[in-house]
Parts: sequence; structure tokens; C-alpha cells
Amino acid sequence: MRKKNPSKTPTDNPAAKPAEPTKPKRGPGRPTTYSAEMVERICAALMEPCSLNRLCKRPGMPARAVVCRWLIRHEEFRLAYQAAMAVRIDLVVDETLDIADDAELDPAAISKAKLMIDSRWRMAERLAARKYGIKQQVETSVTQLTHEQWLEHLT
Repeated sequence: MRKKNPSKTPTDNPAAKPAEPTKPKRGPGRPTTYSAEMVERICAALMEPCSLNRLCKRPGMPARAVVCRWLIRHEEFRLAYQAAMAVRIDLVVDETLDIADDAELDPAAISKAKLMIDSRWRMAERLAARKYGIKQQVETSVTQLTHEQWLEHLT
């Protein structure tokens, strides 16, 4: 029986292959379709008058839940998404002029145009309140009181 040489380790053997680095195991589920191209496609489509729900029902697009997970996990996607939504709001507000100009004089068409315009403005007010929200002015009357006057007023 041969004794093992304690000075030799398995890595000293030239015939032994070095261990390949192991890849981290992915969790169960389908592989992701996240890519820069997919981010660009989603953001370009969101700038059209199309909701995320309708967009995600198109063939080749990820599910809405997947897009929401990407928004949480990928900062570059979140920033691109926010920029696309900001442009979209401006385009939707701009579209209200076309709707008003193209409305026919039929009462039903006018009612439909009003509904379309109002819904777009409500969306803009909610999504970009600083830009399109109703400005509330608070009137304050500030009186200049001296320290002595404040003390007199308190007693």
C-alpha cells in the first residue's frame, strides 16, 4: 500500500484540471427578457397614447408584473420609464388641442371630445401635479409685530 505524500496537494498535480468557477444558480422560472433593446421598446411605446396594460398584451412584450419588477430592480429602466412617462404626459396634454379642434358640431361628438379632454387633463394633473395641477394660492396676511407687541398680545 502506497502512502500519500502530505506535501502534495491535489492542485500540485499537473494532470488535474483547475476547477471552473461556478455560476450562481438562478431561481426557478423562465429566463428574463430584460435587455437594453426591450427597455427602449417599452419606453418608445409608452410615449404613444397606450397604457401599460395594453402595451403588455402585445405579442413579444413582457407581462405587466414583469415590467413592475424591472422598475424595482433596474435603476436604468426606472429612469428611462420616468422620462418616457414625462414626455407622454406632455404629448397627451398637447393632444387635447387636436381633439378640441377636430370635434364636430354634433352634440354627441362634443360630449365625447369633452370627456376625452377632461380625462387627459385629470391624468396630467395626477401624474405631473407640479406642472399641470391646479395651483392653489394661499393668501397670508403677515403683520410685523415687535417683541413687545407680541408679549402684550399674549397677556
